[in-house]
Amino acid sequence: MSHHDCNTRPSESLFELLEGARRCFENIGDEFSSFPPRFADLEERLREERFHLAVLGQFKRGKSTFLNALLGENLLPSSVIPLTAIPTFLRTGETPEIVVHWLDGRPPESVPLSPEKTLRFLLDELVTESGNPKNALGISFVEIVHPSPILRRGVLLVDTPGIGSTFLHNTEATRNFLSQCDAALFVVSADPPVTEVEMEFLKSVQEKIPHIFFVLNKMDQLDEPDLETALGFFRNELVLRAGVAEDAPVFPVSARFALEASLTGNDSLRARSGIEAVEEHLFEFLAKRKTEALTVALARKARDIAQSGAIEIQLRMRALEIPLEELEEKAELFKRKVEEVRRERESAGDLLAGDRRRILQELERHAKRVGESAKAALLESARAEGFEIGSESLDEEKLRALFDKLVPVFFERYAGETKERFRTLAAEMMTDHAEREARLLDSLWKKAADLFHLPDRPSGEREELRIVREPYWVSRQWSSKFLPVPTGFLEKLLPEKIRRARRRRRIEERLDSLILSNVENLRWSVFQSVNDSFRAFSSALEIRLSDALKATVGGMESVISLRKERSAEVLSALEPLRRALEDLLPRTAALSSLGDFPAGGRTSAGETVDSER
Repeated sequence: MSHHDCNTRPSESLFELLEGARRCFENIGDEFSSFPPRFADLEERLREERFHLAVLGQFKRGKSTFLNALLGENLLPSSVIPLTAIPTFLRTGETPEIVVHWLDGRPPESVPLSPEKTLRFLLDELVTESGNPKNALGISFVEIVHPSPILRRGVLLVDTPGIGSTFLHNTEATRNFLSQCDAALFVVSADPPVTEVEMEFLKSVQEKIPHIFFVLNKMDQLDEPDLETALGFFRNELVLRAGVAEDAPVFPVSARFALEASLTGNDSLRARSGIEAVEEHLFEFLAKRKTEALTVALARKARDIAQSGAIEIQLRMRALEIPLEELEEKAELFKRKVEEVRRERESAGDLLAGDRRRILQELERHAKRVGESAKAALLESARAEGFEIGSESLDEEKLRALFDKLVPVFFERYAGETKERFRTLAAEMMTDHAEREARLLDSLWKKAADLFHLPDRPSGEREELRIVREPYWVSRQWSSKFLPVPTGFLEKLLPEKIRRARRRRRIEERLDSLILSNVENLRWSVFQSVNDSFRAFSSALEIRLSDALKATVGGMESVISLRKERSAEVLSALEPLRRALEDLLPRTAALSSLGDFPAGGRTSAGETVDSER
């Protein structure tokens, strides 16, 4: 059954096919026990599809009001001062709830609501600078569970810290996170016009997000001619200064009108607000195409799994049908191939361990270079600001204030660059090992196919590379505590040149300590990510080899035992295999049909959609 021939959406057809394929393997023997969970995993991925939509904007552009307008409730706090660098995630759920995730690794905590402590009240306490100054509570991120219609449509909204605020590291933290988002709404307003900070930020994130849409907020403050002028200016800036396509969607919106309309039920005001055009674009364009792309990707994975399973069923059937003596001869020949594969697999395991050591050694060297760069940059910034390190007249309070401002910015930038560099390096290494493992397994199955006159297994199914990432967003607390350098009584008796040298040395020692704590923070988080990724990857490869041996060697041995000890049961063992194969083959063909649309996973507009997120 192709989705061209039915009245259901592609994802609904795929649900039925995945469930049917899973059931084909559920009652035909332990040798096939690995298949149902693989189909169930694809079902879960399809069922839990969420579209990650980040809302970006500079401080005071009306970003929070716009988000509240999308939610239909005055929920997220806005402020006359910048908020803290604590991101907020909004996901669907029947009962409103706030879940706090902590920096120190404590289990997430659900914060109880009450008539006095509403969602809005608690958010003010948790994510605003007035309620939680400098994130003294140690919050990593906050999740809001809410029954809003837009969230029920499979959209997960991400309220990011404002870019270009007085907390400069907010901008770096926001930029680092965006590769995990499917799309972004970039909120600007006409008063003041788009700034250099916004344009530079936009240019830096365009490669991280497949789709960016633009909202020109506060249109209620402009008359029609001024609005057209503002739109024209903004479009021109996007094209000329940020390289944005000329036809990129730009939505004029009054978030204030939209929110007021939702609170009062004023449909006329809602229509004037422009919010409906944004919602329609999200629902009819983005969400639909994301579903199509995900359907194609999962259908192809399911097809490969089903084809592999069909070959294993046929292998077991052949083993039950051929003469016992011939089966034993073939089993003995196959064991020789297995020993060859085991030897090669051991060598491959040594190579994988060596690559892991090499990437961790490079991480140590990189961390050292980051520390050296940090020290040079901080000292140069201090000199540029007129600080004379070592001077007795040095104003340490002002120096601490400078480092308090610069350290988070420096290390947040290096955190993003470092994580991306080592994620890419680890992925490249593991890709090589995955291909080597795939060739080994292919050779194993080719030997089985040759011995039992079966078609080859599809080579498309490969172990999916999953680099361990921090969930959603992990905020880092960069240490900027710079202790004072006291001058002792006896030291005052020393010549001035010696006093300056000693004082400078002590300041640099404290600076070294400050930098070391931040470098270790960065190094340790990347070390854990790389280490966990290699461990999980190695385990996955072992499981795949074990599954292959269970299906081949284990299957042959169990059939030989059955035929020798309970030969009367051979016919009854064949029947469920035949039925499973008959049920599986048409589903495999239907999955192939789904996997061929749209060709190459492209949308009708010619855009490649990342469906593997």
